Order: sequence, then structure tokens, then C-alpha cells
Amino acid sequence: MPYKVLTEALVEGMRIVGEDFRDGILFVPEVLLSANAMKAGMFILRPLLAATGAPKQGKMVIGTVKGDIHDIGKNLVGMMMEGAGFDVIDLCEAADLLLAGHSVERTIALNFDDGYRDVAENALPVLERLGFPATVFVATGVTDRTASFGWYRRQPPLLTWEDVVALDRGGTLRFGAHTITHPNLLSLQDESARHEIAGSKLALEAKLGREVEAFCYPAGLFSERDRGFVADAGFRLAVSCEPGVNRPWTDPLALHRRQIDARDSLLDFRAKLGGGHDSPLPLRGAYRRLRYGERKPKASRRPAMSGRASPT
Repeated sequence: MPYKVLTEALVEGMRIVGEDFRDGILFVPEVLLSANAMKAGMFILRPLLAATGAPKQGKMVIGTVKGDIHDIGKNLVGMMMEGAGFDVIDLCEAADLLLAGHSVERTIALNFDDGYRDVAENALPVLERLGFPATVFVATGVTDRTASFGWYRRQPPLLTWEDVVALDRGGTLRFGAHTITHPNLLSLQDESARHEIAGSKLALEAKLGREVEAFCYPAGLFSERDRGFVADAGFRLAVSCEPGVNRPWTDPLALHRRQIDARDSLLDFRAKLGGGHDSPLPLRGAYRRLRYGERKPKASRRPAMSGRASPT
């Protein structure tokens, strides 16, 4: 009965709210009221679900998303994931499970790019309340304030190094490297690209006092050369911005990610969670080749971490 209340009342109710918000019937205040109602319902149902052995869908590794500066989106996403029966685990932990031969079916990985301050102010309280770990990728020079993100007229507030070190030690957030200045790696000469990749690892390790295993290609742009530099630097895994499912044979240094952003409705989120957006748009590759000079790296036969492994 608790599971039926969850799936047929709370989750179904939020689905209707999402449709009405999309269609302009409901507005943010009504969505907030609905979110608070679902939160209260989950507070009651959570122990009952555990006591009655309600089914779980799998594990989820959470990965990032720019643009949502309000708690509402993060709260709803978290509750929808919990309501769908997913567990949330760390990105590197998921890789370890695969390497050990454990099943990671329906495992999804969640991470935040660039190190904005709202990750600590808005996302962290939600993650801690739900028990969700997450990975944050930072460009070390931007965190140093010796570089800036070129696409902003007015750059949003960023985490300081003091924030990064304290948060990394806190356990919920774990930090990975995202180059030094967040360049288009495809536009750089060999030595500059190698320095951006290896230098970010060294700088972040010096601040955190531990090995940094995960790397994120800026804007997901990289070539076979850059993948090689990532391997040479000693990273164990790296994420791109290519949509799709990560299988056991996926290159661990070119893992797929599915972006969730502020423009997504709850229906969009549910569709992405279910695999509805795993295939790239038909002209995506052509646009990125013309705009950024991107070329698809050759496939690697190295074993990889798997993300959400449901069939598509």
C-alpha cells in the first residue's frame, strides 16, 4: 500500500503538476506548494516503504547541471528520483562497482560543472537531506580568480578554494578537475592542451591533499589527442557532454552524460531519466564540427564505468 500511494498518488500528482506548469495553467507558487506537499508525503512514506520492502529501481550516480539557481528544481529532482526507487552513489564508487564485476543496471551518475557558489548554498542542503553524493568539476584557474568564464557578461559567484577544500572534506561533494581556464581544448596547441589537463590535476590535488581521479572536458569538447593527455595525466575516468548510455565497453575516459537544466520541466526530467533523450539530435554532430571543430574520438577497448544501463 505505501508503494501504491507513492506511485499512484505522489508521483502521478507531480506528473500532472508538471504538465499544468508547462501549459501555463499553474505557476511557480502552485508548484512550490505541490513540492512541499510531496516532501511531507515522502517524510511519512519513507519508513513505511522501507518496512514493507518496496521495490527499488536501481542505483543512481548523480551528474550536473548548470542554470538552476533555485531550490525548487533540485528538491523536485531529488524527490522524483527517490520516488522512482533509485539509490544515489558517487561517480568513482560506480566505477569501482563495475571494475569489481557488480551489476550497475539503471545506474545514473550526477555531477555539477564549474563550481558555482549556488552548489553549496542551494544544492548541498538538498543533497545532504536526501543522502545523495555528487561530483563537482572545477576549473582551477577560474577558482583562483586568475581566469574567468568567457561566456558571461557578469560571472555568477563561484566557490572559493576554502569552500572547495571544506566541502570536499565534508563527504557529500567530491571535486574533480575541469582544466585550468576552461578553454576549447580543440583550439589549443599540444603543449597548451597538455598543460590545461595535467596542470588542473596537479593544482587540485595540491589544494585537496588527495588524488584526483575524475576529469571533465570543457563543454564536452575533446579529440583523441586530448583523451591521450587525460590518460597520461593519470585520470581514471573522464566525462563528456555526449548523450547516451554508458555500457561496460564504453571508454572510461569518454563517458556519456545527459544534461538536465533549468529549462527542463518535470516531464522532460522523467523522459531523460527513462532514456528518451539518449540519442543525439540528428544535426548535433554536424553543428559541433562546424562550430567547434569537433571530431569524434576513436573508440577505446578499455573497460568502462556504466551509467544508467536500461536498454534504449
